[in-house]
Amino acid sequence: MMHLQTFLATILGIRALKVLASDDEERLMMDVFRGYNNLIQPVKNISDTPIIVKIALQLVLLINVVSISRI
Repeated sequence: MMHLQTFLATILGIRALKVLASDDEERLMMDVFRGYNNLIQPVKNISDTPIIVKIALQLVLLINVVSISRI
């Protein structure tokens, strides 16, 4: 029974961290694109074919990394 409670607490903790990271990621995206004008095209001449730009951000949190060296 204790193992089940520990497992459930771990799962809930991981879910809570993911929600916190999602809020931070959303805030970062808002800061990066503040003042962004999607009507401006990144081309020299307006008659040129526009360039398609795709941007993705991902925040990664490493809690604990253990390295074991074996000979």
